[in-house]
Amino acid sequence: MALQDVSGTTPDSIIANRYRLDAIVGATTRTEVWTGHDTILARPVNIKFIYAGTPSIGSVRLQSPGIVAIFDIVEHNGLPVVITESVEAIPLDRLLETKTELRLDQVVYLLESVAHILVIAHKAGIPHGALSPSNILVKDDGSVLLTDFRGTQSRVPQPFNPSTDLEQLINLLHLLVNHCKCDKNAPGLELLLTQAFDTSEGQYPDSLLEFRMILQDLIATIELPPEKTTASTHRRLSTLAILFLVATLLGTAVFVTTTLLGQGWALLGWE
Repeated sequence: MALQDVSGTTPDSIIANRYRLDAIVGATTRTEVWTGHDTILARPVNIKFIYAGTPSIGSVRLQSPGIVAIFDIVEHNGLPVVITESVEAIPLDRLLETKTELRLDQVVYLLESVAHILVIAHKAGIPHGALSPSNILVKDDGSVLLTDFRGTQSRVPQPFNPSTDLEQLINLLHLLVNHCKCDKNAPGLELLLTQAFDTSEGQYPDSLLEFRMILQDLIATIELPPEKTTASTHRRLSTLAILFLVATLLGTAVFVTTTLLGQGWALLGWE
């Protein structure tokens, strides 16, 4: 794994004389995320190593059930490390990689959840600035959280232009609709979306409220089956998240076991 090459850390390593690494749960070219434990406060945490760029810590002042809390920012072997609350959730991009087909009611549920969290952040004067499926987490109960807020450079809330978040929200909408191949209503909604959000001409809503109103108007134009309720959408997303979480845990167990066995053979002088 990249982290072992860069910083030499392994499971049970201690970061900043406080945070113990437990198991790796995800890695990209820019970051690597581990589950861990705060040995001082005796609580589970997530530990993210930043290989490239600056840490996304715009949400450090935000406190909301829909936003992953940042506990601490430390350094390890020259790498910035962000300590956040422990969240058992799956990034939306990894769920979509399973090629799971969505229904329109599930798309609406996801978009409404994300938009609601953004409203809370915007009221506090903090934009997200990097909204993407990788920063949208789906918990095993189907609820949604946002992470990796870039925020603003200012230390105090201030007016800002919401256009970046709105543009990224519309991009997310199109992406999710493209996963609705099994829903006979999807082509009609895609056409209406193209007409309502003409991104090629730079036409974006002025606010999250306008976005949500346009979305609801579009959905009202297309009849959804009555059984596709929020509760069933919640259960469906919950099932997907649980299945993916089980697969992730199995993969993590194999990685940790292989790593520990490799260290054991090395100590015995066996390769």
